[in-house]
Amino acid sequence: MILSCSGWTVVSIAAVAVALLSGCAGVNTVPTPERTDDSFVETGSPGPSPADSGSASPQRALLLPTTCTQFVGMALEDELNASNVPLLTAPDGSGTLPDYGAIGYFDVQLDVAQQLKSPIKTAFNCGYGLDILDANGVGFEVQPMTLDERADLIATLDSGESVRTDIGDAVIFTEVGDATNSAIVHAVYPDSWVTVFTVVGGAAVVARIDSWLPGIYDRVHPGR
Repeated sequence: MILSCSGWTVVSIAAVAVALLSGCAGVNTVPTPERTDDSFVETGSPGPSPADSGSASPQRALLLPTTCTQFVGMALEDELNASNVPLLTAPDGSGTLPDYGAIGYFDVQLDVAQQLKSPIKTAFNCGYGLDILDANGVGFEVQPMTLDERADLIATLDSGESVRTDIGDAVIFTEVGDATNSAIVHAVYPDSWVTVFTVVGGAAVVARIDSWLPGIYDRVHPGR
């Protein structure tokens, strides 16, 4: 994997340790919140219906999470914990690597954003795993987008090696990866950008990520 202090692009597990030793500039953290599943920060304008919905359902506003539990949901977080894949990095410093969580150590979106015309924003991102070398590691990211930013992002991802799939208002870009390369799935909605990636890829891993996306969309676009 080519790894910077801001994030991961292509996986080579050995490279992760090098990046950890190089260090990064930190930012302030906030106290760890109580684990809860229903607190969000509303932002932007109403968004689309879920990517897998073929019906015309009412639009729902993007609500940014304030904790990783709120983002991925208790059920998925419990599933990861049961598989010995605990929270590693989080924006509030609640993971087992709080310093790296505060700066977005697991930040694939930032690597892509550096290629965009739009000003770079910091995504809300959460990393799960025993450590940064954990082959079972998985990361989740979300950030709001304007329509102009969305067009810029889609054009950038179109120019890369990802496989594009259009599903309703959503545009999905997938890098399948393999035993030594990450699986990365970008879901680009009219008002937001969600990314899920794993340390080790493969078709079965991508299928698992795809099964998570509708629930993640619903969590950041909760119904009224």
